[in-house]
Amino acid sequence: MRFSLEKFDINHYASNLLQINDLLKWDARGANFHMIIRSNFNTDIDFNKLNYKNIELIENNEIFSGLEINFDQNDFFTMIPKSHINNYKLTKSPATYAVFCCVYNSETDICTIYIPNEACLYKCNISKTIEYTMKTEQKKLNVINKLFNKQRSEQKYYLICLPEISQYTDGNLFYKYDSFDYSFPITKKMLNKTIYIPEYNGNLPKIHSVNNGYKIIQKNI
Repeated sequence: MRFSLEKFDINHYASNLLQINDLLKWDARGANFHMIIRSNFNTDIDFNKLNYKNIELIENNEIFSGLEINFDQNDFFTMIPKSHINNYKLTKSPATYAVFCCVYNSETDICTIYIPNEACLYKCNISKTIEYTMKTEQKKLNVINKLFNKQRSEQKYYLICLPEISQYTDGNLFYKYDSFDYSFPITKKMLNKTIYIPEYNGNLPKIHSVNNGYKIIQKNI
């Protein structure tokens, strides 16, 4: 299959892409297929900028299988037939999704993509909510004073439990204290288990996310 790129017009468009629960929904006209492209969160997806020659190398039976297909290191696409209700079930987040109006001619094996502009609202950022728990625990520690005498001292720890996060990259989440500028990255090995974080100058640690689409919520226990 080869692609032909055309400017969108009033008879050929896909627009107003939005998320409703676990579905993407959009308005469309003049398509017999829609192409859904997924990329990293907050990516500027533009079909003109894509290396769509990679897609042209894929066999038609795979393209029209309805499965998500990886066409480069970060981006996926799927081709779905137009229906009376245009929707698509989300399969991954956080991510950015985009929808394109397509007209496929089986006789010529050419798929015409109508390129939208920003006014079409053809892209949608999908975030992911991460809930974690935190409780405190006092631990008695052996400390050595300046005269080399052992003493018992109490140290407050925060016990934080983060869930397993699919396709997590080390450093996507981190914790820090209000009175301390340094951020402590959270690695994949720290997920789905209890981690002990000490109190610092009376401040509790807070979980944050870099700008990658994660929403962090502390659950009450």
